[in-house]
Amino acid sequence: MMQKHMLLQSLTKSIVNRMNGADGSVVYDIKEIKYQIHSGSIVDKDWELFKLYFEQVNDEFFDKLKEINHALTSNDYKRCA
Repeated sequence: MMQKHMLLQSLTKSIVNRMNGADGSVVYDIKEIKYQIHSGSIVDKDWELFKLYFEQVNDEFFDKLKEINHALTSNDYKRCA
């Protein structure tokens, strides 16, 4: 999760650097991509917040899922919750 966040930050910085000297239509496209990256990072933060509250209400839910199947992915946990 942390690596993904760092990657998104790095991509955002690269995008901002590319905006300098670009014409209007390219700047608009770059801003759109930057917004999409930012939206993706917000979704991750929302999931972490949801997971925190979910675990408070449903004690050991994710631990029990892990006991059932160690190969579950993050998306599997999201779907189960």
